[in-house]
Amino acid sequence: MLKIIQVTDIHFLPAGERRFDICPIERFDAFADQVNSEHDNAALVVITGDIADYGDKESYHIFKKSLARLRLPVQLLIGNHDNRENFASVFPDTLRDQNGYIQSYRDIDGYQLIFTDTVQPASISDKMHHGFYDKARLGWLADALEDAPENRTLIFSHHNPMQAQWAPMDQLMINDIDAAALGALFDRYRGTIRHLFYGHGHRVIAGNWHGVSYSTMRGTMIGTDFRFDGEMVCHDKIEEPQYGLIFIDNETVTHHIHDYMNAGPIIKKDAY
Repeated sequence: MLKIIQVTDIHFLPAGERRFDICPIERFDAFADQVNSEHDNAALVVITGDIADYGDKESYHIFKKSLARLRLPVQLLIGNHDNRENFASVFPDTLRDQNGYIQSYRDIDGYQLIFTDTVQPASISDKMHHGFYDKARLGWLADALEDAPENRTLIFSHHNPMQAQWAPMDQLMINDIDAAALGALFDRYRGTIRHLFYGHGHRVIAGNWHGVSYSTMRGTMIGTDFRFDGEMVCHDKIEEPQYGLIFIDNETVTHHIHDYMNAGPIIKKDAY
């Protein structure tokens, strides 16, 4: 049984800043303390992007101090709020592919975990929050999947490549051209890829895309309001921070998504 922790969209801020009176350091430290206490047998913690809200070096240094609190191995992905070069300057040991993208893969207990980079350079300002997975990155992923074990490969991403039927986020997913090419690759390796885990949406969503199951969660900072009125703007909402507890074996992929800071009282045992 492979046990992994996923946390996403932690949005660290510089110089102790708060957003909506929320401190990202406090929320991440509470996550780290709970994982250390209750899930220290997990093989890996995967942070699926949006580490620094402004992509600034100061926030990455602040995050690095909090990260040292966590006693498990960690894999870092970047998201649309991150700056690739600023991130790499603070975390120089993070693996990059031959084109400089922050993506890599590793084997754990016979499973292959693939970590992708869906971020567009911030210089293209009108598109910087969209997801991209161009031919260079797609070729790298195809090579990684070619030798991957059948039905034992997990992919981690920041952006969603599929529509969530939710207007504000569907305009910020991986762009249509790249998503179509990625979907074709998923079709080709449907028997290889077990599950896709991603972030970005600040909501709990699960489904199936090109025959591959997927799931995401809120993250540790703000949530987004549950609106399906067609408006193209995300409405930020203060909600409980979350992390995911993932169990994988030969038969199943199980993704528990847990609100972790304000536990309610146990009012009755054996309620079922």
